Amino acid sequence: MIVVKDVGAEEIYYSHWGGEAMHLDLLAGPDAAVRFATAQRREQRWVADLVAAAVIDVGRRVLLWYSRSFDETAAMYAVLEAMRETWAGWTVHWAPGADGELIRYCEGCRPMCSVFIVENDRPRVHASPLPVRALIAAGPAVLEQIHGWPCSDKPEAMPRHGLLLAPADRVGAHWAFDGSADDIDVAQAGWGEWNWEDWRQRLEAEAGSERPAPSRMAVALTELSEAFDKHQVLDTGTELAAVLLNATGWIEQALRSAGGEAVRVEDNSFTHRPVELTEGEVLRTRVAIRSARTRFEG
Repeated sequence: MIVVKDVGAEEIYYSHWGGEAMHLDLLAGPDAAVRFATAQRREQRWVADLVAAAVIDVGRRVLLWYSRSFDETAAMYAVLEAMRETWAGWTVHWAPGADGELIRYCEGCRPMCSVFIVENDRPRVHASPLPVRALIAAGPAVLEQIHGWPCSDKPEAMPRHGLLLAPADRVGAHWAFDGSADDIDVAQAGWGEWNWEDWRQRLEAEAGSERPAPSRMAVALTELSEAFDKHQVLDTGTELAAVLLNATGWIEQALRSAGGEAVRVEDNSFTHRPVELTEGEVLRTRVAIRSARTRFEG
């Protein structure tokens, strides 16, 4: 299932067989992903027990997604690494809370990141409705805005996207654990004499991150490349639907041979519409996977 949000509108689309390879249909970037989503069947409400799901928020340029089809963590990280290029300019979030997290986002309840403000050696914690990128782009003036948000002294155990600001020392730090577009080359000019640090590696080490070893990541990216190319020849959802269609045909034939009659009931079982990528989209995705693999092969 994929939810497409844009300028206040929200549409839900469903593919019965698309979940297993949904990451391959998201991989080529926002244009291709929206095209795939809108080709599927429209739904009026959320569908339960999903293999994979995504929210594509076109207005805010946010992709929030998850998939239960990965055999190991490296496969998920491989997709996120490639998405750093194919979804450039977007904030890409993995949703560890699965469909519950996507529902909260659509209801406007999911914070985009955690913000720590250090004053008098004591931190205040705010749940930000804005992504890290937007907060940094706003410059020091964002501090006044943050002051108006509800605060807490009990943040989540390890916020996956965050920002620390110490105004008295003019020090800032940011981090993102999913290899998303929040890996920012900070534009220092907008913050004057502030000094910035990327804390991702530091916090990953302290938290005992599960991020796979570089050698395993290189293998996972090779496997992703092979899966993506195969998907362009025969879409996984189409392949699974064809198996069901053949099985249904055999059953009908057997019933007719025995003098019986079969009545086919239309349900979700055949709900899937593959979408062909353009040559440019295929090429850009292959280049993105190859570039990501190069980062881990060295």
